[in-house]
Amino acid sequence: MRLALLDTGPAAYQARASDAFGRGLWSLELAGPRATFVDHRQRLFCVTEEDLRLPELALGSLSLDRLPTLLDGAIPATPRGAGDDPGDFVDVEGRRWTARWENGVLEAWTLWRGDRPLLWWQHREEGGMLSHRDGAQLRWRRSVTEPLGEAPPPLALPAGYLAADCDDLTALPAGAG
Repeated sequence: MRLALLDTGPAAYQARASDAFGRGLWSLELAGPRATFVDHRQRLFCVTEEDLRLPELALGSLSLDRLPTLLDGAIPATPRGAGDDPGDFVDVEGRRWTARWENGVLEAWTLWRGDRPLLWWQHREEGGMLSHRDGAQLRWRRSVTEPLGEAPPPLALPAGYLAADCDDLTALPAGAG
């Protein structure tokens, strides 16, 4: 899967996934609390202000607004206290995180559930690898980074696509359609 991320600001971006041949798989727009998801394989879309999860991204309990932070190689959480240890802290949602740096560069972090890792990330050359305890894994390599000249137009819903319930649509297996 190839993913193009157009980061337009805090909690606002568009993501476009395609296969190795350039065929559209899905598109996503996050604009504040509103998420629009378009499944190009099934010609379906959904719009919601509820928390949306995409199994193909293996984000687990992380919300989609953290995706740009994650892809940039940063910890997608904020310590609850300003003076907390950045290597072992509890975030504002009460979740425990650990992190490891080498020469000032973040190399790995782990989100814990109890005494077991739930989600963990490792720096890879020009990208990273995100793993979930359930076995899902996402690996990426950054190929191009460039500033946006202007904000992209809002995600357009293609003609002929049908509305669907977001819970049903995003629960589909990665190869469905």
